[in-house]
Amino acid sequence: MHRMPESRALPLLLLLVLATLCGWAPAVLAEENGRGVLLVAAPGHGGETYAESVLLLKRHARGGTVGVVINRPTETRVDAIFPGGRAPDTLAERVYAGGPSDPEQLVFLVRTRSHSPSNALHVFDRVFLAHDLELLKNILHHPVPLAGLRVFRGHARWARGELEAEIARGAWYLVEADADGLFTDDPATLWQRLVQQIEKQGVRAPGRDRSSTAAPATARS
Repeated sequence: MHRMPESRALPLLLLLVLATLCGWAPAVLAEENGRGVLLVAAPGHGGETYAESVLLLKRHARGGTVGVVINRPTETRVDAIFPGGRAPDTLAERVYAGGPSDPEQLVFLVRTRSHSPSNALHVFDRVFLAHDLELLKNILHHPVPLAGLRVFRGHARWARGELEAEIARGAWYLVEADADGLFTDDPATLWQRLVQQIEKQGVRAPGRDRSSTAAPATARS
């Protein structure tokens, strides 16, 4: 079972407090060290849409923030959308519910073994985020298997400053992303494992205290 390194959550949360006070989180944090970060719903927050969710977060070119929920597999298999591919293990993977925005748009995470795919956003190392369907078709029909693939329907989106306000209310944690978390074999327990690791360190999301009554986080759909 993958365990989040204990050194990761605390520095990011301390940086997040300063960033929120200065008004530039999480846009800068989403690019901290050039890596994507995980947005983890704080217990009791997220509403019906994001309760117990974990999202991969990236800064949007137009100043907003976008992400995909990485711990909600659906019953739909990849081969139901792209039949006839040459990668049986990949085709048997489940499609994930990535978020309420553009629910018919496909977004995918790919972990390559060597090359860097074109028309894809670099997350870290050999992990890329893309929505180019031709690229996805080429990947599924390529005889060489990938190190990892996740396909999502829809994504999450916030306007400028919207997510920062939710973080300031204590609705989210930020944790450095890694490939083991993104491509975990047990997505159903990912949120619980991350929260347990964060709370083990005694870290609270900014704005949270024992008497917090912040409203559930809501993202633009």
